[in-house]
Amino acid sequence: MSNAYYPIILYPPLARRFTDGNQEQKHLQASFQGCVALPDDKSTAKQGVSEKQFFRHLLAAFPGNLICQAVEFEIPGYPLHYSADFIFYHHLSGLALDIEIDEPYTGNTGKPHHCIDVDDDKIRNRFFLERNWGVIRFAEIQVVY
Repeated sequence: MSNAYYPIILYPPLARRFTDGNQEQKHLQASFQGCVALPDDKSTAKQGVSEKQFFRHLLAAFPGNLICQAVEFEIPGYPLHYSADFIFYHHLSGLALDIEIDEPYTGNTGKPHHCIDVDDDKIRNRFFLERNWGVIRFAEIQVVY
């Protein structure tokens, strides 16, 4: 996994038509009201080694916003769920973000994981974007300190 591609930042369709400013922020919040799909449950997916410390960093950096770790979203018509490493809800704008830490390999097998050209992550990103979530994907090396 090349660090040159990261972070990957994808904006939900509702957010793409607004720029910075108070007036736009009010319109953005009104647009997102009731349009952001909520998680279904706490995730049972295994957490990456860097996630616990990054969660503490997110809480400290963005006080007053809703930040949760390891929640899952039902995939309609499919028995599995998507698990979000972190979700971030910005109260002032209504913007909701799925924040992912992409490990370059699976810990127990060493198999490459989260490669830029793999369709699984693209399909997953589309799932969140269609539900009005923004997606930010960090390379693990960017959050380990």
